[in-house]
Amino acid sequence: MQWRVLITGDMVHFSDNDEHINKFLQIIASVKAPIMMTPGNHDIIMAPGQGLYRPVTLEGLRRYRSFFGDDFQAMDCKGFTIISANSTLWYPEGSPPEEIDRHDQRLNKALKDAQAKNQPIVMMTHFPPLFELLPFTEKYLNLCVESGAFVWLTGHWHCAYRHDYDSITILVGETTSSNNVEPLGIRLLTIYPDKSFDWNFKPLY
Repeated sequence: MQWRVLITGDMVHFSDNDEHINKFLQIIASVKAPIMMTPGNHDIIMAPGQGLYRPVTLEGLRRYRSFFGDDFQAMDCKGFTIISANSTLWYPEGSPPEEIDRHDQRLNKALKDAQAKNQPIVMMTHFPPLFELLPFTEKYLNLCVESGAFVWLTGHWHCAYRHDYDSITILVGETTSSNNVEPLGIRLLTIYPDKSFDWNFKPLY
């Protein structure tokens, strides 16, 4: 079995708190499995006194990349392709157009590469693509369905949720930090060669 640790954003609460970011990085450094992260709104645009939903700035992207690495990633795992996209660029409107274009070009290339290898795709973002009827809902959902994505992993809502859209299943997992939402825990996703999967909750305590 090949393990991957997938973190669907909000690694920290405030994006300008170096101490908390470094503590998070210190903790995950002990994990003995490849880790893939996707930016949450708290990681890239949130600071004290700022709203939850603001356009991404170039400085916010620079800070995120300097601590967490690339905000777009793709990796192969046992015949599947896992793609982590930066949904904070898509909502709300107003993020740097050149960054959106660059990001979407990389997304399109990763989808085409997976198709060329005949590999089913696992998508991963922070915002669920059905969140508040986001502008990217139809565009990116349909693009991913056409490319062979069958599971879309997300966070943000901090609670278990499942929605089937065409041939793709959108999943939202719980949180591991206290935010007035219970229970706290993680989800263990087991994918089988026929693209069926189990999505099991593992409580923290």
